[in-house]
Amino acid sequence: MNAILEGASYDSVASVIFPRNIYQRRTAPLRGAECNREVTPVSFFLCLISVMLLSTGIGVTAAMLWGLAVKIPYAPITRAYLTIVSDVLNFGAGLLSIPCFWITYTLHGSNTSKAFLPLVIALFGLCIVILLVSEGINYAYKFEPESQTLNRTLLQSMPLYTRNMQVFKTWNMIHKHLSCCGSTSYKEWVGLLKTIPKSCCLQNSCDDGKMYTQGCAHKIALDMMRSRSLSLGLTGILTLVHVRATALSGYGYLQQFSRSLACASRS
Repeated sequence: MNAILEGASYDSVASVIFPRNIYQRRTAPLRGAECNREVTPVSFFLCLISVMLLSTGIGVTAAMLWGLAVKIPYAPITRAYLTIVSDVLNFGAGLLSIPCFWITYTLHGSNTSKAFLPLVIALFGLCIVILLVSEGINYAYKFEPESQTLNRTLLQSMPLYTRNMQVFKTWNMIHKHLSCCGSTSYKEWVGLLKTIPKSCCLQNSCDDGKMYTQGCAHKIALDMMRSRSLSLGLTGILTLVHVRATALSGYGYLQQFSRSLACASRS
């Protein structure tokens, strides 16, 4: 067992978790292989940040998929297209974080991986721009419970219920999914259609008086706010991680550049 573990690398957390040559018994080739490694504080902290990049990137990607699943069904009657664009941008930034994780992780390895520093800095910068644009859209387009804007948008879509198939399907889905009827009350449908949509009734029949009476605006707004709050929180964390990683990568690149200049002047 000692012979097996003798070749393991103990210079970092990553090397302990992923010992690259642990199953080789001869130690002489291992010492030669490790000669090309240069573990600096910058590369070590980038390795640790890469784990945060992977976890937050996967979290943001999953959360944005959930947010899109929540918002897209409401889009035809709430005009929430801007928030959908924001979630798509966040989804792209989350996906970009995965290759950023791999590049920053390999920077902890051999000296040859330092050539990828300009690439990872460019990817970090792109992710930060995408996340900031998305955050700006989220702050500009707010949903508040029972807000006049949301209520007005829902009321404007109700006359299209009998003329637009997409609006028809969206309202029926909302009535059944949220157990509600109309924007603020079922009486809005009575004043508009002289009747109540069957989707407002239990088992599509209002003969026994069993129907949804509560409006949908408040429930829609709460769903949108949950999705928006999760999006703001996770993308905020991801933005901070990318900023920290960009600063470390830039510092590492400047160190490498100054070292190459010093070597050139000596020669």
